[in-house]
Amino acid sequence: LVGGTLPLAELAPQRPVVLFLQGEIDVSEAGPIAANISSTESVQTWLDAEPFEAGQLIQRDLPAGKHTFTFRVEVRQTENPGLKVEFTKPAGSAAQFVVVNGT
Repeated sequence: LVGGTLPLAELAPQRPVVLFLQGEIDVSEAGPIAANISSTESVQTWLDAEPFEAGQLIQRDLPAGKHTFTFRVEVRQTENPGLKVEFTKPAGSAAQFVVVNGT
């Protein structure tokens, strides 16, 4: 990561290409959680099996347990392609979570 951004050029030296990336969050206390997704590239996002529109802030009330985020990224000839996902708790949320991993 560079400044919190995943440098996609390292994953896709030959472009254009489509990458599928996954990461998990482990929710220990249920509640609202938000994911702010920003990218230089076209991204489709799924939370568990639910698809989301590109460029949208995702906010969901998640039950305890592990939840998977899947990203389909179309990496073009952009000079420094990147993907950044920031997880937060909306105001008043009692949710507790940790980011597990990313591949």
